[in-house]
Amino acid sequence: RMLRSTVTVADLAGSVELRPTDAALSALEEVIYQLSDGKPRQDLWRRSQLTMLLRNALGGNCRTCILGCVSPAASCVPQTLSTLRMVQRARRIQVSIKSVVDSVGGPVDVLQREIQTLKQALPAF
Repeated sequence: RMLRSTVTVADLAGSVELRPTDAALSALEEVIYQLSDGKPRQDLWRRSQLTMLLRNALGGNCRTCILGCVSPAASCVPQTLSTLRMVQRARRIQVSIKSVVDSVGGPVDVLQREIQTLKQALPAF
């Protein structure tokens, strides 16, 4: 048996000058808001490439850890509050997690061995 896992790391530090980043972060915030309410829409993930990439990390069969970096500077209060609100919403997302275990000797393993056997027999022709 083989346990399979995936790690997704995303640095969402956006810049004010980059308008596509602002749109992607807004779409991500909307996704997190809908998932935390428990009423996600079907077209939820299609709003940006960022939400498509983070689909499994947010709504899939996984454990998610979100780090919110904030600043104590008075000039950063709006960004800090926005970050804290988003992290608080993300904490409310509920998913059920099940282990994904591939059995060695299962159908995929048998087919891979058959492919190897056929590849070795190929030069004989």
